Amino acid sequence: MSIKLKRNDYLAAFEAFAMYLLTGAACIVLGSGMSQLINHYNASLTEIAAFTSAFSLGRLVTVFGTGYLTERVGTKRVFAAGTVLIGAFLIGVPLTQNYYLGLFFCALGGIGMGAQDACCPVILNSVFPKNYASAMSAGQAVFCAGCFLAPMIMSLVLSKELSFSYTFYAVLILAAVMLAVLPFVKMPLVSSFAENEEHAANAVHLRSRIVGYTALIIACMAYCAAVNTISTFTTTFAESIGMSSAAGSSMLSAYNVGCMLGSIAFIGILRKVKESTVLWGNIAVSLITMSIAVLINSKEFYFVALFFTGCFMGVLFSVFVTLATGIKPEHASLAAALIAVACGLADTVAPLGVSAIVTAYGTMSVYYVTVGLLAVCLATGILFKTMIKTKHIYTEKESQ
Repeated sequence: MSIKLKRNDYLAAFEAFAMYLLTGAACIVLGSGMSQLINHYNASLTEIAAFTSAFSLGRLVTVFGTGYLTERVGTKRVFAAGTVLIGAFLIGVPLTQNYYLGLFFCALGGIGMGAQDACCPVILNSVFPKNYASAMSAGQAVFCAGCFLAPMIMSLVLSKELSFSYTFYAVLILAAVMLAVLPFVKMPLVSSFAENEEHAANAVHLRSRIVGYTALIIACMAYCAAVNTISTFTTTFAESIGMSSAAGSSMLSAYNVGCMLGSIAFIGILRKVKESTVLWGNIAVSLITMSIAVLINSKEFYFVALFFTGCFMGVLFSVFVTLATGIKPEHASLAAALIAVACGLADTVAPLGVSAIVTAYGTMSVYYVTVGLLAVCLATGILFKTMIKTKHIYTEKESQ
């Protein structure tokens, strides 16, 4: 994206990418400190897993409202409110030992994350109108960097025998910097993706919109549930096979580093390969990799498998958003919100469902569940691919 940007564009882009970094770290910080939170709140694994569900539920039930407020009161105010709420989450969870207050702060963090869904696409579309897809992929890479940042800090904190709360406060610094910069930024008004020529030229035409959309939503939910399972239960799984808490956080970091590097690589790949092909192809590779890891059941290979899986799974959320908005560009914002709702619903249900399975069948079942979810995602991803008609790309010659 070699584009000459104005000063305000630089600041706006910083805020958008910083929000991706912040939400990535906020999403994963609960999972990376699961064992410490169990001790902090004197609660069971299932009860602490509900923290992740509360975070996801806060995002799920407010994302459409956040989008509506973005149109009514402006991007800047909603962005500021979201940053403040995420900050409250990062302060509140380690400070209180009241379980229900902890749930409340997690829900506030999820509500704050809605600012990413509603505001960041608007900002990036305004700053990079001709490279919007690449900017979104870059945003996904930064989000993955945030997912790597929190476990890395947690690993360092635990290795130094410090309180897990330092990890939350370290991430809080980023929110403080964002709020300090925000008064100097002029945020764009909400714009329609349908007005962007690049989106119109790359619209996705389906043989059956109902079947196609249903397949895409199911694939998205299965994908998000698989990602949530890996993020939430990897450290607990690592401890169950004899690894330390710090090593468990490092294993989760391996996955998130893979997500970050893969997202960066696919910024260029997505310019040449169709999004629908990347969707099912990446899931197929991830499914094979995790299946081999489960069969081998080696501590060392789990590190390799999670890193390799992350390389192919990290970019897929932005792929889901791109495909959904391409199906009906004139309602692209609603399509993007629908993907966020599907993801939020999966993130809400997955921790509770998986924790129940773990309680019944043991921690070793975590990656069996992951493999099953990836299989569902692959099947529906292939179904979606078969529903796509051949795209008609309008050339400059045809427009004359």
